[in-house]
Amino acid sequence: MQITRPKEFSVTTVILLVLLGISAWVAIMIFQALSETAIFESLAFANPAVKHLVGKVDIASWKRYANKTAGFALRYPNDWYVENVAVDQDAGGDVMVGGKRSALFEIAISPPSGFGISVQHVFPAYDNQPPELQKENTINLSRPLAGAYYELKSVSGAPYLRSYTQAPNEEDKLVAWIPTGKYILAVQAMNLSKGRDIEIFDAILKTVELK
Repeated sequence: MQITRPKEFSVTTVILLVLLGISAWVAIMIFQALSETAIFESLAFANPAVKHLVGKVDIASWKRYANKTAGFALRYPNDWYVENVAVDQDAGGDVMVGGKRSALFEIAISPPSGFGISVQHVFPAYDNQPPELQKENTINLSRPLAGAYYELKSVSGAPYLRSYTQAPNEEDKLVAWIPTGKYILAVQAMNLSKGRDIEIFDAILKTVELK
């Protein structure tokens, strides 16, 4: 009786299968990234004739916060309040330490309780660089701190990087980095608990202007 042995895969065949699998995975990741980026980019004014609608969020009654020292402005819900966590009250900008500007610029914008945002001056070694160079440095520095990020723009054209990460037994992290040309600002979600919070966060970022 002749025994038929199963055909053995050659090393070349195995390598080809592995490469095909990797290529398919990369293609899926790129497709997902492009799809999600398109979704976030669509959060501009839904109708040019309705200037108070950003995505699904009505910003008609929102207040405006502007800080020339830090080089940015944004809008936020009418029932939220600005707290100067580390901002010079007189100059309306940087905290002054020993007669010099400190890297401690930070504000919190939130309602009396619940979801809000913080805006902080980060990566001070890269202050006063062109925004494009700040963006590159932010990508390199923030990659270990976050998962996938998306390069987006506000309605006025201000660039920013957005990242949303979820991990078991950890609080969801939603953050954006804005290179202003003076500072790199980190906008962090606080007390994130529901999908509506994400919509508000994205709407706030879409109102950012650079000064």
